[in-house]
Amino acid sequence: HEDPTMALLHPIAAQTTRYRVGGMDCASCAAKIEGAARGLAGVEEVRVSIASQLMSLTTNDAASTAAVERAVTDLGYRLDRLDVPEPGGDGALPPISHPVTGAPCGPSSC
Repeated sequence: HEDPTMALLHPIAAQTTRYRVGGMDCASCAAKIEGAARGLAGVEEVRVSIASQLMSLTTNDAASTAAVERAVTDLGYRLDRLDVPEPGGDGALPPISHPVTGAPCGPSSC
């Protein structure tokens, strides 16, 4: 039997996941998505950018991530996960490599 106060001493690692959001047309759409996500248990941070059509979601468990995905798609938006969440991750995407040479892509290489 585990002492419930121990959970306070050992917090669950947060995970950050990024998505491309389809069907988002204006700032009101972004605010609606953020509001729906923020209202769910386990959500630590959500940022939605209308300019880049991206959502960055930080949650404290996989169930919370799934709940946000359902809430956003229930609003009529499409989500495409851009990366696999990593515990304690910052949501940054891995480096991209050139499809032919395998060299890292950068401003002058592609």
